[in-house]
Order: sequence, then structure tokens, then C-alpha cells
Amino acid sequence: LGPGPVKALLPILTKVVPGEMISVSFSRQWHDAGLEDGEVHSSEVSWSASKMTQRSQFGLPGKPALFVIHTTASFCAANIRINIHVKPGPGKSALARIQTLPRIGFRFDLQPEFSQMSWLGRGPHESYPDRKASAPMNVHKRQIEELHVPYMVPGECGGVADVKWIALQDSAGRGLLVEYSSDDPAASEETLVTGKAAARPAAMSGAQVSAARWTPKEAHAASHDHKLPKGKDRPVVLHVDTAHCGVGGVGGATEAVWRSYKQYLVDPCRGDGWNYSLILTPLEPGDLTVSRQW
Repeated sequence: LGPGPVKALLPILTKVVPGEMISVSFSRQWHDAGLEDGEVHSSEVSWSASKMTQRSQFGLPGKPALFVIHTTASFCAANIRINIHVKPGPGKSALARIQTLPRIGFRFDLQPEFSQMSWLGRGPHESYPDRKASAPMNVHKRQIEELHVPYMVPGECGGVADVKWIALQDSAGRGLLVEYSSDDPAASEETLVTGKAAARPAAMSGAQVSAARWTPKEAHAASHDHKLPKGKDRPVVLHVDTAHCGVGGVGGATEAVWRSYKQYLVDPCRGDGWNYSLILTPLEPGDLTVSRQW
């Protein structure tokens, strides 16, 4: 749980320094702030009947926490409801030096055989908060391997936007249904001007979701697509993000390849944080059947 790295069309920031010009990518900013190598550490866990409360911190060992995470999980007969609150922690001064967070969300490591993904959201192809006009809202279905996009330099890819629920199932129909919701104020509307960073990108409605057989760190370490760790015996890594920055690239000349409109950035110093909920429901054969739409 927490803001992990994202490596998909990383925008470049240009800082003008007297006598020289330095290009600093978002990825480098995130690394320098401790987001790429940060870890979640639980500081307190308590139980009351069928409800668990956990307090955690995200950051680099030995340094002030970048984020404080409060999680409650209610265990019912049919499902588990998880409520998550994330807010900047004592180390938020490091966050003030970056222009956007990559993501705020929850990561699942699932059984390798849960490789069939169905979802209600944008699709069926890759889409992001600032790249989704051609992806209609519908119920979609694809195999995990079909979501992968073989970019020249590997990175996180195959994400889908504005997701309300996701199901990961095996060939028999067993698996896990994840329903997403948030009571936070709705994201701002998209505009024709750059706007400003906020808790979530403009017009983000639902979660940003991705699934692959490798972690972001493994994708970051691979120099070519064929070097990604592949194999149907590897776990399925599912990300469900309540906030996820846009991928940039607004078109135009070469310098515009990295440009991002600020309305698609995630404000790293949001004082009241992010609130969202997930409902986890196990699926048995016959509980959920989705036909391919193309």
C-alpha cells in the first residue's frame, strides 16, 4: 500500500540554472524523494471483533515517513471491506520538491492462474487520465498478457482508467472481485488550459488499474522487452490506484513529447490526504461470466 514508482512516458522538467540547463525527469525526482525505494512499515495493529485497524508509514528506513497510512478492514461472511486513508507524513518536506506523485494506491500479488481480467471502466486498450478519449466505458475482458504493450524501453504499461470494479479469474471462474469507491470530492473537470495539480487528475472517475507478471521495479530494471521476467507461473501483480498522474506527451514539436498539463498531475502535499475503499469478494465458478466484446 502506498505510492510506488511508475515508469510510463516519464515527463522531463527543465530547470534553468545560471550558466547551464539541467533536465530532471519526474522519475529522478521520485527517486530523489525516496518514492522508488520507500517501504511500508506497520507501526500498530489492533482488533475489535471482526474489524482490524492498522497504522503504517511509508518512506525510507531511518528517515521521516513520507506518508502515514490508516487502514481498517472489516471481515464479513461474504467479503472483506478495506478503508484506506493516506496523508503526507513528517517527511513531507521531501514531497514539496516534486511536482507530482506517480500514484496513490493498493497493490495485490495474486495467484499466477488468476490471469483473466474483467473490468467495468475504460478499455479495451491502454488508457490513462490524460489518454482515454478513445477508450469507451464498458465491461471489458482480456488476458493479462494481452494488456502488455512492448514499448522500446520497458516500463509500466497496459493500464486502464476510470475503473469501478475488477475481477481476476482462472479458466474455471475462480478468483477475486475488487470493487473500488471513494467519498472524496470529485476531481475537477477537464479544461482547455493547463489548470493545476490536485488530489486526482482532472476528470478521473474511478480507479486507475494495471495488471502484469512483474513489479514496477522489475520493469524499471529491464533494458529491453525480452528482458522482462515473463512466464505464466509468475504471480499476477495488480495495482488499484485512487490517484495516478497523467503520462504526458501533449503532441507538437520534440520538446512537447515530455510536456504535461498540470491538471493531470497529483498534488504531493495534499494536507487532508486521500480516502478510498475496496471490497474484496472471492469468486467461484459461475459467479461472474463476461463475454469478450470484440
